[in-house]
Amino acid sequence: MPQGSQLTQDIERARRAIILALFLGLVAFILFSALRGEAFWNKIKGEGNLWNYGSSLLYFLAGELALANALLIRYHDRLAGDARSARSWLAWVAVGVAFTFFACDEMLQVHEKLGLAIEGSVPLLHRMFPGHVDGLITAAYALGGVLFSVGFLRGKTINSVARKYYFAGLLMIAGAQLLDFLPRDWYIGYLPFRETEELLEVFAGWGFAGAFLSTASFAVTRILNLHLRVIETQ
Repeated sequence: MPQGSQLTQDIERARRAIILALFLGLVAFILFSALRGEAFWNKIKGEGNLWNYGSSLLYFLAGELALANALLIRYHDRLAGDARSARSWLAWVAVGVAFTFFACDEMLQVHEKLGLAIEGSVPLLHRMFPGHVDGLITAAYALGGVLFSVGFLRGKTINSVARKYYFAGLLMIAGAQLLDFLPRDWYIGYLPFRETEELLEVFAGWGFAGAFLSTASFAVTRILNLHLRVIETQ
């Protein structure tokens, strides 16, 4: 078997093993959190439950993977001499920073506190959206997410596996935002868990982390293939 093919298979096995380990760890974390009970959850600051802590960690992981992708894609483009994509890595830097911020926001309630501050400073917004100005900030987050998602899903730096994980993450975060938008009394009696919204956010973080990890493995494979071509031509 050619050395390049063996390396590609080893990278793919490692990618699958890491994503599976993340999923199993996530399920174990959720079961531990659920079994400890509400009294234990409320010892956590901010949102008041451990599932937000889990999603915060996963968003941070996704952010660091996005920054790693920025370095890998920049290196690949320089190696390939692709001037048209020379700045595509900057989008990954922005995504890495954004997900790192979301990780902090998840536990520290940044946008909720900012919404209250804006509502207190702008009476018009207080009259128009009493108690819901933070929803405008969330809408701005969503707009930025849509713009990145269009470029990400159509980009050539990812493969079909990364697209599937990312799309799964989008569906789950959309479901969480829908639950956050609707009045709680409309649906709370029909959900299997009181914190279903937070549960969706946790699995969304896993989906995004899986997408960015798959992108990284794809980038490493492309870099190895370029190096092998150089070796074969010598």
